Amino acid sequence: WRNTFSGSASTLRKITLGPKVTSLYGEAFQNCKVLEMDTFPSQVREIGGYFASGGGAGTFDGCESISFSEIPENVVLKSQGTKYTHYTQNMFRNCKNLTLSKIPASWWMLGDSFFAGCGKITISDLSNVTVLGSYAFQNCTGITNIILGPVTKWGGYGNTFQNCSNLKAV
Repeated sequence: WRNTFSGSASTLRKITLGPKVTSLYGEAFQNCKVLEMDTFPSQVREIGGYFASGGGAGTFDGCESISFSEIPENVVLKSQGTKYTHYTQNMFRNCKNLTLSKIPASWWMLGDSFFAGCGKITISDLSNVTVLGSYAFQNCTGITNIILGPVTKWGGYGNTFQNCSNLKAV
């Protein structure tokens, strides 16, 4: 499911994924602004996107109306077109109603602008994350404190927590 509804589905409000749809890649739902999804699809085991010089969209990039609060622990984050296994950019960028409070423990690499513009997320535990991309949490005003693990690599442009105006403790 790559680019399946990307851009052309500005009015797509509801979708039912069949039981055999277990992976969502690339820009599957990019800019489906009115797509309503209040729970993460239970049969999906992999989500991913692209890492490429100059950008690339993630599966839910620009889906302003999705609002699920958790992603099951068994969902694996994958990237295509790169030597990195988990580095994905813009996965949930500008998902303004996303209310995640945690991410699966296996997600150790969060790429550039991964959650940028997700003002309602309240993720605080990033203890398993060792690589954080530039602008990964830009404009995430719902975050008040962060527990970081042994981050070994920061994005090349920095600004990982830019404009997180309510972030008080790291």
